[in-house]
Amino acid sequence: MAAMMGAWQGYDNAAFRGPGDISISISSRGIETRKSVVSSPRIGSLSALSSSSSSSAAALLSSSSSSSSSSSSSPRIGSLSALSSSSSSSSSSSSSSSSSSSSSLSYSTSQPPLCSSRTLDLKGLRSDASVFPWDNSGAGSIEIAPATRQQLMPLSSKSQLDALSILCTEAIFQPKSQGLSREVEKYLYKKIIKKYGPSNCNENILFVANDGDTVKGCVGLEVVEIGVDGKPSGDDVRSRPLLEFLAVDKTTRGKGIGTKLLRQCEAKARNWGYDEIILQVAADNAPAIRLYEKMGYTIVAEDDTILLPREGGLFGGMKFESALHLCMRKDLDRSPKLPFSLPKFF
Repeated sequence: MAAMMGAWQGYDNAAFRGPGDISISISSRGIETRKSVVSSPRIGSLSALSSSSSSSAAALLSSSSSSSSSSSSSPRIGSLSALSSSSSSSSSSSSSSSSSSSSSLSYSTSQPPLCSSRTLDLKGLRSDASVFPWDNSGAGSIEIAPATRQQLMPLSSKSQLDALSILCTEAIFQPKSQGLSREVEKYLYKKIIKKYGPSNCNENILFVANDGDTVKGCVGLEVVEIGVDGKPSGDDVRSRPLLEFLAVDKTTRGKGIGTKLLRQCEAKARNWGYDEIILQVAADNAPAIRLYEKMGYTIVAEDDTILLPREGGLFGGMKFESALHLCMRKDLDRSPKLPFSLPKFF
């Protein structure tokens, strides 16, 4: 044994691996032999994971003089304790980092995204609207239809008599005072019921242009006994459709509503079997006259016996005065003239 110690004198603090699973350590304390224990796969994996902590612990044992007692303990327990401490510290750090990440995540979700898509409100858009602004001059969502029985009944919840009388008062007569305006509205309220209500036995119809529940225009057509000059007397008096109450709200003028109302009346007159339409318009109503001439109506006579509402005096009220009117007529059988002449090939 002494000879062996002398032979290994130069290999102080050295370690050798012997045959099999035996490891030999030479130090000043002597020669120590250890046999590695083959552990279960789960413990073996933990020992493999704690190799770094085991190597650091072995280095501390070799450098410290008081580590002889600790070197006799099981290295597996030491490595497991080191692993447990490192894992506990790592788990605490991971838990703190996870809590901080979760808190940051909850904070980030409360903030609006940088590239969020904004939902567009399509309620105000129309299906027939054009993307070009100059192509949106049409009537839009305004619908033209014959007035129903309920719309012409005073006590009905769907009655439009008030709206129709107000529209015709402002568009046709244009009163200069509120007192006269109220009187004209009352007069037209009764006249609309009389001419286009269920009590009238003549063929009649009232077309109404509605934008939802709002009245934007109207026109009436009634078959009456008149002459070609619009007067109820003369040699050529017979049943003719008379067009009246053409009115368009000032906020929707210039969008073709008046033209559409006239075409509805012309189509209805043809359906009734008539080949002409008669109308009367005030001589000073230049915009209406231009529209009628554009639609093919011609002036056939003048009439100064037609009455218009005027102020009734100092105490308000209303009276009627005669005013010059033009009688215009359109032949429905005649095809409209083209703005150009077709070339003759034969």
